[in-house]
Amino acid sequence: MDRFRDLERAGQTGRKDAALLAAISGFEALKQPTSQDLRQFSNLFAGLFELTREDTRRTAAAALSKLPRLPQDVTLMVADQPIRISAPFLALSPCLNDQLLLQILARHGIVHARAISRRETLSPIMISALSSLDDEAVSRSLRLRHNTGSSGTADLLASNEAARRYNEDVLRNRIKDLALRRINNQSHSTGNNAATGRPDLRKLIQTAESSLPVRFAQLLSRALGAQHSLAERIMLDLSGRQLTMALFALGMHDDDIRRVLIGIFPQLRRTSEGVRLAELLISSTDRKDSIERVMAWVRANPIAASDQRVRYQPQTQPRDDKAERKEHAVRQVAEPAKDVKRA
Repeated sequence: MDRFRDLERAGQTGRKDAALLAAISGFEALKQPTSQDLRQFSNLFAGLFELTREDTRRTAAAALSKLPRLPQDVTLMVADQPIRISAPFLALSPCLNDQLLLQILARHGIVHARAISRRETLSPIMISALSSLDDEAVSRSLRLRHNTGSSGTADLLASNEAARRYNEDVLRNRIKDLALRRINNQSHSTGNNAATGRPDLRKLIQTAESSLPVRFAQLLSRALGAQHSLAERIMLDLSGRQLTMALFALGMHDDDIRRVLIGIFPQLRRTSEGVRLAELLISSTDRKDSIERVMAWVRANPIAASDQRVRYQPQTQPRDDKAERKEHAVRQVAEPAKDVKRA
């Protein structure tokens, strides 16, 4: 690919277009690209893609959608493009896994979701995430998938949903007293700083504002005391309602919940009649009902015993930093003394 560097440095747009397409053609010819090939292609692609014309980028996205292996930064760059460029890549590329597709859905919303819904294969997680968007075009694509022989996945989702509702109904009465006790405890709180001062809630807020969804899911499951799969399911609701309910159950205050929602779901930053969608979501969600529902979810998704063995370490007294420094200084003095005695 070094022979394309001269074209990359050229100032004319036409030459950059030719260099980009030639680089893609050369990479496509590699049957088994090595890590060095991937790195070289990534560096060349990043320097050319944004400098070429729109029709060239669209052609490049269509060509890359057929390749079984691409550098991850190239995959993200193409998938993040406007839909008029990225549509064939979103619909066809085998390099897009569920995590990347969920990131694209969170960033771009309905328009990109319509292209993703046309993919030949979709996991149950992706079908659930797309269904939650409640868009007619997306629903039509999913129904077409169901009619052409993918009913097994839809049936699985339906049975999982039925089981979830059943568990919620059965456990609701059993946890009612505990939920009311939680509410009474919160009513005696000393103020807004009490909940925000909790280290686990501070970490949730910081991680959300840093746009780290994977780390956020880990912290959320730990704060809830539930399996990681529950946190993932909560975040798959792209409307943000389930996450709002979970944060209510953790005792987080409205202002901090708004910061978290906007960090995880940027589309909630938009306004409707002068009010942010995140604030409308918070005001329309009942805190008491949220606590009951989330506690039911947690009871239905307890931490496995093996997870508890890893999560909770034996209660040992932490060593004092000053004591460790003193012990280290003593060892440094003692070592030369031993050498002198040997001499």
